[in-house]
Amino acid sequence: MRRYLWSHTRFAGDPLEYRGTGLELLIGALLALVLVMVPLFALSTLFQVLMAQGQPVLAALCYAALMFGLFYIVGVGVYRSRRYLLSRTAWRGIRGGMEAGGWGFGVVYLKLGLLQIATLGLATPYISVRTWNLLVNDARFGSFAFRSDATVSGLYPRFLVALVASLLLLGGTFGLLITGQMASVFSNPVPGPAMVRNLIVIYAAVIAAFFGVALIMAGYYAALLRRLFAATSLGGLRFGIEVGAGDLARFYLGNAAIVVLTLGLGIMVMPFRTWSFYLRRLRTEGALDADELMQTSLQGPKQGDGIADAFDLSAV
Repeated sequence: MRRYLWSHTRFAGDPLEYRGTGLELLIGALLALVLVMVPLFALSTLFQVLMAQGQPVLAALCYAALMFGLFYIVGVGVYRSRRYLLSRTAWRGIRGGMEAGGWGFGVVYLKLGLLQIATLGLATPYISVRTWNLLVNDARFGSFAFRSDATVSGLYPRFLVALVASLLLLGGTFGLLITGQMASVFSNPVPGPAMVRNLIVIYAAVIAAFFGVALIMAGYYAALLRRLFAATSLGGLRFGIEVGAGDLARFYLGNAAIVVLTLGLGIMVMPFRTWSFYLRRLRTEGALDADELMQTSLQGPKQGDGIADAFDLSAV
């Protein structure tokens, strides 16, 4: 799949080349199983044993270690996935890479996750921008370095308006359901046509409310994408993306419709739709001096992005 996507993507007239192998991905998956999933399973089992033995304090400490370890490993996986993909991506024979191994990024990712929890999600714009800058500023393509100086300036008003509107929509929907259909279901729990109608209304209203939230948040996320890409450069090349709230809404509603109408089989085309959606809207300004572009000296990992795949966080 990656070879297909890369080979059908051209820059300055030449296609990208994907140099990864299935064996590398297999090794990465096996390492993720041994180094990540087994310890997490062991901690989870220990937590249940401690609870069963009536030791809530030790169980709480075990649970905290489980959650902290999970956040940390996910951060490492995200970084190493980008590192692997860049190291296996070539253009005119030049490949990319990243400077670090991802272990330090895992610590920052853990801190940002704790900040997200402590602020009840209000730090979302800052976390998005901070994560992007960290990943981009560690990335290299050949002898050139990627740079990003994105800021949260102007993003918070959009985010807060979208957040308040989303909460009002969800609160209003659940309030009406609690005083209406849900009250009818609990007051008359006998199965029958009336209960079926009420349940259909409840599920339809909840689904519609979450789709409404997605549409409301689309404006913010479109602005975020424009900000992140506009702040990114490579050598003399600056990036941008032409995406609006309507584009994102149509894209994700289309994805949902495909998955539903195909009874889940359509999920196989999602990577291709996603790649096409973003690459066709990507824009560049300036020029990349191909004469000065030399091969990178960075060493790539020997195995694929197994940790990110284990948590479904791989970029592609």
